[in-house]
Amino acid sequence: KRKLEVIHNSNQALLGCYKNHHRIVCHYYDSPGGTVPVWALMEIITLGHFGTLLREVSDQTRAAIAGRWGIERRNGGLVPHVVHTLTSLRNSVAHNGTVFDRRFANATVRADIGQLLQRELSYGGTIDFGSITDYFLLLSYLSRRLGSSKRELYSFVRQYRTAIDGLRNGVPTRVFDMIVHTDNRAKVNQLEAWVRST
Repeated sequence: KRKLEVIHNSNQALLGCYKNHHRIVCHYYDSPGGTVPVWALMEIITLGHFGTLLREVSDQTRAAIAGRWGIERRNGGLVPHVVHTLTSLRNSVAHNGTVFDRRFANATVRADIGQLLQRELSYGGTIDFGSITDYFLLLSYLSRRLGSSKRELYSFVRQYRTAIDGLRNGVPTRVFDMIVHTDNRAKVNQLEAWVRST
């Protein structure tokens, strides 16, 4: 059933693009054979649909993707869940939604994603996606694994610290601790240590 839903959603995305005269989709549909290549489909689907698509590929393919993302191949099953974890954050940012208090989170994040980060970053505490800092850690981790330089990551961390300090100075401590949590500094410090070691 899920595979049929993936096919249906892919066809719906292609149909919508065809009706809107998307240049690439129209080119392939209107040419002999009328088949749109997979790379063109990747150009038009949503991040959520991409996560669903990744859930339906073979274990071997997910393991290969995990390896390319710098995640151990044995954790390939986490790949679609990582994408789904970031989907609502991406959507909230794209539509100018509030992100600092995790209002965007519309699903529970799998515990093994937090455990993966704890292990990879050598963080002794808990990463449970209860604060925006945990999403920041995941974005930073993936960015580094996908090839971002140390300089880029250090800049990202600096910008995050500046934003967090601005929030800390702008709200009462009790409110700040509810939003960001008291383990924020320890997590960001450990992230920096990890970036230095990679």
